[in-house]
Amino acid sequence: MTIKRLLILAGALAALAPAMPFFNNETSDYARIVRLEARVRRLEALLEALLNRQGIDPAELIPPAPTEERAIRDALLSGNKILAIKLYRQQYGVGLKEAKDAIDRMLIQEI
Repeated sequence: MTIKRLLILAGALAALAPAMPFFNNETSDYARIVRLEARVRRLEALLEALLNRQGIDPAELIPPAPTEERAIRDALLSGNKILAIKLYRQQYGVGLKEAKDAIDRMLIQEI
């Protein structure tokens, strides 16, 4: 292969590199996720600072949970897991296992 062909091939690979993650320095999706999470945290902090500067309480902007979801959370907080599962099944139309798994995830998030 001549040097000219090698240079053409190298140019073509360089043009394709952004579309091919294995040519980028980023070798894993995990690294990208970490960077995106850090960016979201910075944006959230910036937004909170801007709201505070304007005298707006950030909690005022968070919409309230739907009443059905509040009923499920209230049942969980009162220790009535069975009622929470029943309410979840009624609300979302899922089976027992799916509802139990969802309630277990909610419990883990509350801890």
